[in-house]
Amino acid sequence: MILKDTTFGRGKLQDHSSPAPTRDELLDALRAVLEAVDIPYAATVGEQRTRDSILVERVGHVAVMLRGLLAEDSWRNWAWSTAYLRERLADHPATGYKTWETRAAELEAARMASPGGAR
Repeated sequence: MILKDTTFGRGKLQDHSSPAPTRDELLDALRAVLEAVDIPYAATVGEQRTRDSILVERVGHVAVMLRGLLAEDSWRNWAWSTAYLRERLADHPATGYKTWETRAAELEAARMASPGGAR
C-alpha cells in the first residue's frame, strides 16, 4: 500500500489503490443505482408524498455508495458496495402507495365493467 500525506493534520492515510472495476461490476452497480431511483410513479398527489419519502431514503443510500466508491481513500470493493446497496434498498421497498399503473388498471377495469365499456 502507498502512504500519502494529507492536510488533515492526522498524519498519513493509507491509499488502498485497487484495480478498476470490471465491466460486469460497473454494469451491476449502475443497475443497482437504477433500481434505487426508477420506482413507479404515484397515482395521486397524496400517494406522491409516500413515494417521495421512499425515494429520498433510496437516493441517500445511492449517495453513500457512490461516495464510498469514488472517495480518494476508498478501498473500492464494487461487488460488496453493490450488494450492500441492494440490501439497503430492500429495507426501503417501493411499496405502500398506489402507483399510477395500478390506478390506470383500475380505471380501465371500471370502464370495461360499465355498460357499453367494452367496445
